[in-house]
Amino acid sequence: MSSLSASSLFGLLVTPLMECAYVFHLFPMRHVSNMERQVVVAYNYDNPTYEVYKPKVHGQFPDIEDQSDIFATSHTFRGPGTYVKAYCSFSLSTMDIVGEIFQGQTPVTDTSHVNFGAYERQENECLKHIKGLTAREDETEGLKISRIRKHKGCLDLTLARLAYRGLISIEGTYSGYAPTGISGVTKVDADCPIDIGSVIFAKQIFNWNIGRKGTHAFAWYMGHLHVFEWFNQGDHWRPITDISTPRKNHHIILTTFFADHKVTLDFTCRDRRAAYSYEKKGSNGRWASYVRSRSSDPRDDVADCLTISAVDALRNYDFGLFHSPVPFIYHGAMG
Repeated sequence: MSSLSASSLFGLLVTPLMECAYVFHLFPMRHVSNMERQVVVAYNYDNPTYEVYKPKVHGQFPDIEDQSDIFATSHTFRGPGTYVKAYCSFSLSTMDIVGEIFQGQTPVTDTSHVNFGAYERQENECLKHIKGLTAREDETEGLKISRIRKHKGCLDLTLARLAYRGLISIEGTYSGYAPTGISGVTKVDADCPIDIGSVIFAKQIFNWNIGRKGTHAFAWYMGHLHVFEWFNQGDHWRPITDISTPRKNHHIILTTFFADHKVTLDFTCRDRRAAYSYEKKGSNGRWASYVRSRSSDPRDDVADCLTISAVDALRNYDFGLFHSPVPFIYHGAMG
């Protein structure tokens, strides 16, 4: 389960299990408000979750005022970008938490790419151009994307959207940004990468991490939340999440996000006998709790103290606003 791990003091179990589901909210710029999305992710061995929803109310996370069993972190909208909110419970499973916070809503996971930065007229114009081309001798694997892009209507974003609509099949060396295995349509050979900055808005890339283990970033791409890494050998970005099957991506999203964004909640129990910390671990987004210090035997009323203090601590925590593109890499190749 994705939960707050139970801790023990002198052999006494003191911490109840806490389940959490995480909602990533894309709050776009006003002129592209149709791109607003909420992705809910939860890791549970039996019922892992990745679903996409359109917010009930523009610029608002799901409301839980009537849910006494669920508590959530704080947030303040500070302009376009991505916001994260944790919804947690000591009594409900992650599946039940998701069911409660999105009650009455239908997920748009399978159609989230629709109207996400769409320019249907331009897409149809490009598709008409592609269908009018005749394969050359060096195009046995499909029409080369380098040739197609010479047409003013066939921009990188347009080609990617045509692939997502199932109207062309992009294959080849740099095809990582498009769904694979589409049959019965024109094949396009991705013989060169595309510019990541041409298919993803700057404020929709966040949580950059440049370190010894490599460079990666989160991005909203075709209506879904994905993780990209910088592939040094080919000098281009590539997704490490599954482009074709987004519902498989819950584990990578949580593990990567919390490996980058360490969360620690420190608080002192009301009896002043012990100070505790809940720390978000990188693996599967789990919470672990432990005693930071104690001046006397903290066993009395510790479980009650932890429960009340944990709720207060999480309610006061704000993940903040995420949007931090790095200019020299933002306009790097993607494939």
